[in-house]
Amino acid sequence: MKRLFLGIAVICFGFLNLSADNISDASRYLKLSNTYIQNENFEKANEYLNKARELLGTNTSWEGQYWNAVIDETYGNYYLKLNNTEMSKFSFNQALNKYKKLIKMKGGSQDALAELLERSNYLEQNLNMLSGDAKTISLDNQKLKQIPALLPQNMESFSCDNCKLKEFPYQLTGYKNLRVINLANNNIKEFQANQFPNLVMLDLSNNKIKQIQGDFPANTPKLEYLFLQNNSLKDLPLSIANLKNLKVLNVSGNKIPFSTIKSIIQALPNTLIIHDKYILEQEATPAEEFQE
Repeated sequence: MKRLFLGIAVICFGFLNLSADNISDASRYLKLSNTYIQNENFEKANEYLNKARELLGTNTSWEGQYWNAVIDETYGNYYLKLNNTEMSKFSFNQALNKYKKLIKMKGGSQDALAELLERSNYLEQNLNMLSGDAKTISLDNQKLKQIPALLPQNMESFSCDNCKLKEFPYQLTGYKNLRVINLANNNIKEFQANQFPNLVMLDLSNNKIKQIQGDFPANTPKLEYLFLQNNSLKDLPLSIANLKNLKVLNVSGNKIPFSTIKSIIQALPNTLIIHDKYILEQEATPAEEFQE
């Protein structure tokens, strides 16, 4: 492991003399991230890696692409230490492809190119030892304030259960193959239904959601399982009643009037709708009347 971080330190801070402020700041954040990875402070490590990525943006210079590749490799080591082989393999692959592209580009010194060849060989060895198709990504229990900026494009299942997310990560809408999203046990306060054309299961249980908006049938036409229990909801969008493929809807542990739940039950007679019976009793309407 020491060799791994020493190698990164050498290539990150040894042979490039960069003048652009954003690249300089990005390299500084990357150095901090490596320190936090070694100290197993993964929340801070991810925070600084994301900051470095944001600073570099779409910088197309040799130096900018080089540092973007180093970020990918650092993410590979970050996930490797977390025993997340799928994300580690994905990140190493991203870095390897960028290193190979840089070797063919003009702009790097001979020392830099030699180092890139060595790092490429090292990454290929790592990739041979890893397995996984990178379709199922789990970042559970990592205490992240935001998800990584780059994820596998062919990802079908994403889970970030029991993290510190305060907002729904809407960058996930860019991953059109997603079938499962699990963001339970976070601190998310609102949700807007967005384009997830293949989404089958959405778990937002045990958050702090006060408001849900959006056209569910238009944005999530294949949704079958929607878990909203234990939030702070006082209402539901009526568009949920038009989710004809919905098999299970759990809204227990909220403060939703039964009149709203009743409308959804009547519109979706084949859907299992789990709700609070005490609300039902307060409104003096027998549950059996609306549930098959």
